[in-house]
Amino acid sequence: MSLNSVMRWLPVLLCSSLLTAEAAGNFSTPGKPPAGGRTFQNSPCGSPFQYNLSVDILYWGAKEHRLNYANQFLSYLRTTDFTLSPLLKPKFSSSVGARGAFARMAKGEGFGFVIKDTYIKNSFLEHLNTGTILTTVDDNSPAFFPVQSMASSLLSTDSVFAASSKWTAFVNLIDALATYRLCIGSKLSYTPFAGLRSAWVDQTNDVQYSGGMFATGTDEIEIKNNYWGAGPSAGIRFDIHPSEWWNVGIGGSLSALLGQFHIRQQEAYFNRVQFYSDQHTFKARWIADAQVGARGYIPIVRDKYRIGIEAGYDFLFLPGQSQWKENSFNLLSSNRSLSFFGWFFSAHFQW
Repeated sequence: MSLNSVMRWLPVLLCSSLLTAEAAGNFSTPGKPPAGGRTFQNSPCGSPFQYNLSVDILYWGAKEHRLNYANQFLSYLRTTDFTLSPLLKPKFSSSVGARGAFARMAKGEGFGFVIKDTYIKNSFLEHLNTGTILTTVDDNSPAFFPVQSMASSLLSTDSVFAASSKWTAFVNLIDALATYRLCIGSKLSYTPFAGLRSAWVDQTNDVQYSGGMFATGTDEIEIKNNYWGAGPSAGIRFDIHPSEWWNVGIGGSLSALLGQFHIRQQEAYFNRVQFYSDQHTFKARWIADAQVGARGYIPIVRDKYRIGIEAGYDFLFLPGQSQWKENSFNLLSSNRSLSFFGWFFSAHFQW
């Protein structure tokens, strides 16, 4: 073959090769014709889907260290210091919350972003009654100390016969984050992310005491402990991709917030105010969270879209949240943290 013949046919051969390669890239599996579906061109790490919409159902428990409202029973007549009795711990239960997110993902390695909104509310209501009646007390009649009372006349010898406590916590987190996915081989990826977080953390704690030192009525305590803050957030997530249709991930983040507390406390007995405080203070707080989960996918509409189901475990830690004052006996824990933890179940739609 002459040189002129080679030069004449070279462009045709090159074009033919490019078209063949492009067609092969549109096949989801060898021998399957392209039907508008998407493929993992390089590895499971390089997703062909660019957008992800997810809705999560949260089933989280809560823990707060400063919600003790009573201590173990002691003899009403023989005890000289009711503050020495160990505190009783309230019983928390799990509750249902929600989380929604929209993300633009890189096709393979590259930048993306995610906007996420998390909502959770938890509460408990407890009643405690010793059964003691003031008119029939004896040496064995039980009583306990009103731990949350702020009355200025409160003494260590004071006690009550009944109490109730209702606590509610509401947390709303909004995140706007930039992401960058990097692949290590074909089975592992990691995604550092950074952005902004806004947090609303509202707590109410209503306590009532009766009997004993409040023999003729009910002592009512109302506590409101609200915080709003915003600031930078950063973290990282690692994913293992055994195949293109499922993965296992673990990640966490840390946020530094600057915001305002609104703390309001009021105690009244027979409509006579025993204690009142209403304060607004600016303080910095941080939030830590972690997550581990597994996700599986199913392609739909000839591989143009896919849906995913995910399940895993969350942990959310909010230190320094409980800022209400306590009485001079300092019986409450010095740990002012609030935490949430539990399972999540997610539905994903990608296109």
